[in-house]
Amino acid sequence: MAHMIVMSNGAHFVVGDEFEQFAHALQNAQREGRCALDEGADATLVKEYSTISEGVSNIESQTWRLLHALLDARTQSPALLHPHSLAADEPLLNYAECMHQQLAECVAVKKWLEGGAANFVATETRRGYRPYSTAGRASNESSFNNKSISNKSSINKNMNAGKDMDPDAPIRNPSCALARDDALYEASLLRSLFDYVRRGRLWEAMDLCRASDEPWRAASFAGALTYADAFLDGDHDDDVACTGNPNRDLWKVTCLAIAEDPAFDSYERAVYAVLAGNVQHALPVCKTWEDYVWVHYSYYLENLITRHLGMVPLATEPNEVYVRTDSPENVRLPAELFEWLSRSEDKDILLASQDPFRIIQAMIILDRIDPLLESIHQQLAAESNSISELPTVLRFIVHLIFALRSVSYPIESNNSADFIIKTYIDLLIAARLNSIVATYVAQLSSAHQIECYALFLQTIDEPKDTRYNYLVQGKQCGIDMHKTCKRTVRLTFQTPSPTSIFLAPLPEQSISILHISNLDSDLSEEAYGHVRALEWLLFDPLLKTDAIVCTVQLLRRYLVHGQIHVAQRVLESVPAPKEFISKKWVKAAMKEAAGGVGVSGDLDPLERAAAFASVEFCAYSSLVKCFAAFVEWKAFLGMRPVRRGAGDADPMTSFEFRDWLKAFKSRTKKAEELIRACLEEIAALTPGSGGLAGSEAKDRYTEIRLIREIYATELVLKLQEMLLTTGNDIPENVEKCVGLLREFVDDQGVSAGKESEAPVSFHAEFAISGKLVFFVQKHKQALLQMKKGTK
Repeated sequence: MAHMIVMSNGAHFVVGDEFEQFAHALQNAQREGRCALDEGADATLVKEYSTISEGVSNIESQTWRLLHALLDARTQSPALLHPHSLAADEPLLNYAECMHQQLAECVAVKKWLEGGAANFVATETRRGYRPYSTAGRASNESSFNNKSISNKSSINKNMNAGKDMDPDAPIRNPSCALARDDALYEASLLRSLFDYVRRGRLWEAMDLCRASDEPWRAASFAGALTYADAFLDGDHDDDVACTGNPNRDLWKVTCLAIAEDPAFDSYERAVYAVLAGNVQHALPVCKTWEDYVWVHYSYYLENLITRHLGMVPLATEPNEVYVRTDSPENVRLPAELFEWLSRSEDKDILLASQDPFRIIQAMIILDRIDPLLESIHQQLAAESNSISELPTVLRFIVHLIFALRSVSYPIESNNSADFIIKTYIDLLIAARLNSIVATYVAQLSSAHQIECYALFLQTIDEPKDTRYNYLVQGKQCGIDMHKTCKRTVRLTFQTPSPTSIFLAPLPEQSISILHISNLDSDLSEEAYGHVRALEWLLFDPLLKTDAIVCTVQLLRRYLVHGQIHVAQRVLESVPAPKEFISKKWVKAAMKEAAGGVGVSGDLDPLERAAAFASVEFCAYSSLVKCFAAFVEWKAFLGMRPVRRGAGDADPMTSFEFRDWLKAFKSRTKKAEELIRACLEEIAALTPGSGGLAGSEAKDRYTEIRLIREIYATELVLKLQEMLLTTGNDIPENVEKCVGLLREFVDDQGVSAGKESEAPVSFHAEFAISGKLVFFVQKHKQALLQMKKGTK
């Protein structure tokens, strides 16, 4: 299924199924321990492309073939023994190809260019040697014999022309031009011969010559075959003792003479020019970018062959008659060749040279992989989207990197390579191909793996089961999922946004928090993401310590901003305290908070932070329960039945009220107990590092102080409201309400617990938060109500 990607600049790209197929090929290669791009894998994948044209699909397939051919040439190890001193040309060249990388590369590039040429239809074979021209000659001879002696001299000239019907006669003597039909066939035949040679099918070209009754032309082509001697070379199974050309120098002189003669057909000149290693006279028939490169690499290869054969001493002195004395041809070097093509005046060649895959092919041929990667890195970093067919090219480059790394090919630009891979991963994420992301992340260095996969997990807003599958995939690919999950949570908390609660400064004073949210308030999108981020730490029990620390950090941050409804959702998303925290942690934290030593010393730094976080977790859980209990209590208070007069004949009303009052007293008592217990837990939260360090310790100090100022005072006010409101129905609550001053507000107060000697006073918090005035107002009302009750 194809996926549409819209870039920031509005550019549209389509990503098809071939991206997943390449990923599966890579996964299979990794499991089987072979090269990621084995023989056949790329051809199958390229043919299945659905989002690009057939031409682009073919050129990518050709680029993969080029890569394989050159990897073989550049990574092969010598496997042949040095030929003996009397060996013929063929074994010498075979050995040279194994020993000399430059020669092996030229052979590989030339064969690749020949194998990638488009199919063609060769001209039909025609028996008979120039039948129309020879028929004309026979007619002239018959006319000559029938003429009188006086008239014979008048046609003597034409008669002599008819006799010159050897293959070179039309070239040597313009008056011996071929008949029109013969000339047309000759031109078609020469074009087909060039097409055969262009595709490296020299033997088929020679067969076509023989089938067309031009065996002399086949013999001239056979001079390109390297000399082999079955007896000298030890190949006694060969029926033919000697094959090939033992005198290439003489043959090349003849070929070059034909190539330089403008009287010959342009395709015939091109054939002999290529066979003899000449560029100038082959270029006129070149039509494509590949044709130009093939002509030049034919020249490079022929020169290397001549050089290597020239290093072997000859048995006899060379014949100086056949030695060329003219200056060698000035041919562009490979790097200059591709630069020249990129500035071609031919629009088709210029357009072809700008194709990204041809640029890649040129860089692969020149062995300039590092400059290629750096160039793509710069273009991607600039976000210019100047690379046409970006997804396809990017996919190719990424798998090119994997292929080179799989054979330990030296790549110095590893930073550029990793950047390109990460950009490709971003593309896969944008295309929602999440199932294959881990495969590519695993190809990065360990440090980059964690950051990259964490960024990916941060984008996943899917059900828990799906999220868990991504963790399993990452683990199967060798990614450190413990570090990745922790990094994912941190990245989610630190994501920059205008409303980011972690990047916003903490309130300096609690008085600035004038409103505490309702528990039924909706979560913002950011808060929802923060809550769900904790799931990444809850999948693995080994991450329990990190989970409790991050959970409490999230609770503190939202609580100090008055968003208790988010804290409620956080607590609902994690296990209950009994399952989530360790008793050992709580005991250690309480012992250290009370001034004890020794217990927390047995914990590592992370466990020590988790110990303090456990105490906080219990306190915040109680805090949310208190707010929920107060909401329920207030709602039940609103359900109070209306009590009618004593003369009412309906007895059910009084029964209903008594039932409600009984339940109301129970709810009030329960809520009171929850609040008192929570106040004691909050009182135990002393500002300090809490096992943290650096800015986190500093933030915790401020957050604990604010939580005490905001919520301890709020709970006391809620408890005061409950006791004062229920004074008529539960008279003893009025006295309790008055006693709140001594218990929680008076700076000389003591703990409400009879057995505890530690003070539970929030006098400083009331004074700083500005809520003391509200408490005093209610306290006065309680005093008046208590006085009324005593009268």
